[in-house]
Order: sequence, then C-alpha cells, then structure tokens
Amino acid sequence: VQKNDIYHGLAKFLEPLPDVVLDVPSALQTTSTILVSLLDFRVIDWSFIVASNGLSPAWDPLLGTSVGQTVFAEVLSTAEEVQLSETELRRALPKLLGKEGDEAILKFMEEKELSFLLPLLTAQKNLDSMLKQGKSATEMVGWVDDALGGLSPDASFVRWLIRALLDKVSQKPKFEIREFEAYNPLLNRIISLESEGDDREASKKSLQLQIASLFEIQNYYTQQKPGNKVPILAIFQSLYKSGVVSKRAFLQWAEDREDKTPGKSEVLSQTGKWITTLGEESAEESDNEEKEDME
Repeated sequence: VQKNDIYHGLAKFLEPLPDVVLDVPSALQTTSTILVSLLDFRVIDWSFIVASNGLSPAWDPLLGTSVGQTVFAEVLSTAEEVQLSETELRRALPKLLGKEGDEAILKFMEEKELSFLLPLLTAQKNLDSMLKQGKSATEMVGWVDDALGGLSPDASFVRWLIRALLDKVSQKPKFEIREFEAYNPLLNRIISLESEGDDREASKKSLQLQIASLFEIQNYYTQQKPGNKVPILAIFQSLYKSGVVSKRAFLQWAEDREDKTPGKSEVLSQTGKWITTLGEESAEESDNEEKEDME
C-alpha cells in the first residue's frame, strides 16, 4: 500500500465528516484520534496535514468549517510530536480558518491553547503591545532576554520589527534619529539571538537577518510620500555604528540583484556614496590582512 492510497482513502473518510458530526458528535474526537495515531506511527506524514500550498486536498471539504478547525486543533494538541514549523502553520491556518491575517491566526491558536506553537507571532504581539505602551528599549531587551532565549527569529519577524519601530518614531511630525537609535539595542539583541557562539551557520543566519532589515527599511522608504521620507542615510549609519548591521551586510544588500523589494535605486541614490566608502574600507582591510599573512 502506497502513501497516496492511504491519503486517497482518508480523503473519502473526511469528506462527509461535517454531516456525520451532526448525528454523531463523537466523530470529531474519533477522527482526531485516528489521525494522531497515523501520524505518531508514521503511517502518514505531516504533509497530509499541512502541504506546501496550504492544507492538502484531503482537507478541502473541511476548510473554513468549525469541524475542520476542531479536528486540526485536536491533532496539534495530542500528537506525540508536531513536526510543523511556525512558517508552515502560518501558511496553512488562513485556509483552515477562512480568514487572513496574523491576528486571526493567533486568536484561534490562543483559544485552542496552542499559541506555544507560534512563538515568533506571540513575541510579535507582545513587543507590539510594549511599543504601544511606550516601554523603553531597555525594558524590551529585558523581556527578550527572559522570553526569547531559545528562539530563532526569522527574516519576516525582523522585517516586522523594523517596520514597527519606524512607524513608532514616524508618528511625530519630525523623524528624530535619536529616538530610532534608542531601539538599536533591541534590534541588536534580536539579531544576535542567531549569532551567539562561534557557530558558522548561526553567523550566516545573523547576516541574512541584517540584510533583511535593510530591505525592509528600503521598502518603508519607498512607500513614503516625497518630502516626508525617513532620513535613510542617517538610519543606515546609525545601524552600522551601533553594530546592528555589519559592513558585510550593507555591501551584500547593495550588490543584491535578486530580491524584488522595490526602491533599491532610489535608496542607493541617497546612500550610494557612503556604501562605496564602506566597500573601499573593506577592500583596504582585506589587503592589510593579506600583507600580515605574508609577513
């Protein structure tokens, strides 16, 4: 028996479930128990529950229904090991809920007591609340140290944080770079969660997060109206001086031709000379290192 045969059979089993539940409410729990057993014993894998394009076809009759949501939540809460990333869950849940947006996703997971499966989204909600309450960067860094010690931020989280901070500082009539700089320790702490220790892979991820932050600033700058744009060169220089974004990250961002974020040429027109200076410094540092190695 091939897995596809099992999937096909399960699809036929799940299709009438919304009608069956009307007469036999216990069918919900029974269905969840069957799916969990199949997952725990590796008869089916998690791609049946969440596929790359959202929920797999077998779940189509249950999308957007309370039956599908209940079964899905039961499977997540009782499985021996949930082999789904937060990204996969956030991709799949809108189809299951019939709603878009992080707020709807987190509300559903909190109601089902499953928000622990979405640590980054939960952290995003908490940090957003702290920003609205006017908490200082020091307080926010303290919260990060207490709550996110074992967390791995991804690019979407860092991009959200950059935008949230820019929005916060831009609320005043004039953008004050000192107010943005006050949050640099928070940005540094979030990005450094990926680079603690000497692990090369962790350092690579940290570099990717730094570059992601630059692309989000670029995106934010492009979306602002002429005459009301943030001082992007001052922001870049602030991130560099505080050690949030490295020279290497700035140079890779400038050289990137694959990312589709709009506004690269516009931002380079404001920052190009400074970026060129960084490139010259980097080349000089490399020459000096080569000379030292030869001596």
